[in-house]
Amino acid sequence: MSTPKFEVIIPVVNPGLANTLIKNMEENTLLPQRIIIINNTEQIYMPRSNKFLIEIYHTGKGGGKVVIGTVNESLNLGISKTTNCDYVSIFNDDIQIGPWFFERIVRVFKEAQKCSAACPYTIIDPKEGPLKEGPFSIQQLKKRQGWCVTFRKEVLDKVPKIPDDRIQTFHGDDWFWLWTTKHIKMAWYIDMGNMIYHMIGQSILKLGKRKHKRREKNEWNKIMRELHELGGLK
Repeated sequence: MSTPKFEVIIPVVNPGLANTLIKNMEENTLLPQRIIIINNTEQIYMPRSNKFLIEIYHTGKGGGKVVIGTVNESLNLGISKTTNCDYVSIFNDDIQIGPWFFERIVRVFKEAQKCSAACPYTIIDPKEGPLKEGPFSIQQLKKRQGWCVTFRKEVLDKVPKIPDDRIQTFHGDDWFWLWTTKHIKMAWYIDMGNMIYHMIGQSILKLGKRKHKRREKNEWNKIMRELHELGGLK
């Protein structure tokens, strides 16, 4: 039986946190084949690994100067760079995972055939205790978790590009949830024993984009109305 192939997309705002996450991945019992870094900083960030391939991209350039892209531009770019793999993980740079992470994700997909996306159980505060592996226990999610999610590649390929000209920082994960659950008719699952840390809000706070949340919420609602009027979603 062939080894499951993972590719990981990480929009990077905080290189220090991203370095820790890369080290976490190097310690995994099942290694990803490729890491796709979207560098959303103004500094040179060139991480390297002898465990897997790391490729670095920027969303664009202007006048010889790097242009810092938006969150959803980064997601679209990262997805466009994925190649021949079974699963695509999308990580915030402010998470930490255990060495069991990828093997547990594969187990979720094998257990739940209608699973389009698999998520771990998130601990917000590392002070709550050491990161540990718990018993395998999966539940169907009732709402999305966007900071650490893995998709079946064949499902993600069917999801249209996020309209990043209208929603730049927020609602990218809502877009994935919408299309995979409402249109493709598959479910998201969580493994309660696959524990990760999430230093919640660190990336968004560093971007300074929270002030745009209300405007993007209004734009998201407009997009939903348009899709329903066009019959794009049932």
